[in-house]
Amino acid sequence: MEINQFKRMNLKMFVAILAMLLTVQIVPAANTAVSSSDIRVFKIRIYYAREGKFSTLEGRFRDHTTKLFAKYGIENIAY
Repeated sequence: MEINQFKRMNLKMFVAILAMLLTVQIVPAANTAVSSSDIRVFKIRIYYAREGKFSTLEGRFRDHTTKLFAKYGIENIAY
């Protein structure tokens, strides 16, 4: 796959995920009262791995990054 096609595909995926997150955040707020302790911030990070390096990146998250995030109270939702 060409790099430009890959970037376009990731942009479309990012927009779709962002739209879903916004919908999830807006709809419950309209129906129920939200206390200040219920407010969470979501951050989407997109990583690009060179060909053949995905398993290295995945191992880095599995063995190091997720533990570091947990240490500081950051909840990992999905990869």
